[in-house]
Amino acid sequence: MNKILAKTCSLLTNDYRNNDNKLDEPAAGMSVPIENGSLSYLSYSFDKSLPVKYYPKGLYPFFVKNKGVHSMCDYMLFCVQNNILFILLVELKHGSENVMNQLNAGKCLAKFIVDTLNRVENMRINAEIRLISIRNNHIINKRVTKIREVEYVDDFCTFEGSRFYLKEFLK
Repeated sequence: MNKILAKTCSLLTNDYRNNDNKLDEPAAGMSVPIENGSLSYLSYSFDKSLPVKYYPKGLYPFFVKNKGVHSMCDYMLFCVQNNILFILLVELKHGSENVMNQLNAGKCLAKFIVDTLNRVENMRINAEIRLISIRNNHIINKRVTKIREVEYVDDFCTFEGSRFYLKEFLK
């Protein structure tokens, strides 16, 4: 495992680690396999049932539970390519609900994680943060032979495909 990924893994609790090679939203019946090829990555899901030790305060015990304060994207993937840390923030949605509030909350947490790594590990990481929306109507249920080019607009893109080819999102 890459040094940056190892340090990230040692910083974050395993309670949120996602060891499945897929992005799931069971309530919406959505599942997208992650194809990482030879790339190492870490996947965390902050939008899941919390262990008992986190009750009653939740993910952010130092914030009150006002509207939007405890929002979070579904997945945060960490991957290093060419010594650049990429953080892919993924929100899965059924329908046309707004994804930006949860992705922006993930962006704040991602920046905090990078700042903490830099402070605690005396590193100088400048992460590339990408915001990715996956909607049920953009998941292609048949095997696609050609991988679609990922196009970002202000570091945001909407996933279209049947599999999440990790390398394609590291641009």
